[in-house]
Amino acid sequence: MEFSPFGNSNTVLLVDDESDIVETNEQLLKRQGFNVFGFTNPQKALQDFQINSRQYGLVISDIRMPEMNGYEFTKKVKEIKPEVNVFVMTAFDIDDQELNEVLPSIKIDELIQKPISSKDLVSVINKYIKNKTKVKPNAEPVDNLDLPDGLKEQLASHNLPIEQLMAMKISDLADKFGIDQDAARLIINALRHS
Repeated sequence: MEFSPFGNSNTVLLVDDESDIVETNEQLLKRQGFNVFGFTNPQKALQDFQINSRQYGLVISDIRMPEMNGYEFTKKVKEIKPEVNVFVMTAFDIDDQELNEVLPSIKIDELIQKPISSKDLVSVINKYIKNKTKVKPNAEPVDNLDLPDGLKEQLASHNLPIEQLMAMKISDLADKFGIDQDAARLIINALRHS
């Protein structure tokens, strides 16, 4: 892991035992210009945080994980760096009062209910840390396409120039992204009308 010697307050540590959630959110946040390091193992995430704590501006952790739950993880993170911003995520109903009972001495900045839209996640993160990295040039045009979020994320994750995408055949596009031809046709139509 390479960090700037001056620190990156826009660096996010993301921990969730579900790899698809980590991958999706990691790609989304990287496209928005954040430095993100995702982990599916809270022990490994904690080891990384111990070594690189000064670089992180935000930690986002799932609550229910094997080996070490999000409460334990958050407590240990705050012991290492009390001033770091911390979000906890859950798909289960938990209110602020319950959270305060479990972690009475730990300040949690945001409780995020899963699922959360990409737009809402970026919005809440922007309240706490500054996005200092330039967004990839391909991200903005893809985000403006009239497509479902899942297809937009898939397009942006491959980071191909719009011109290259438009030059592809529907069958080639479907193969490249592992989607059906109807979804590929939808992408091509959206690109042509953008």
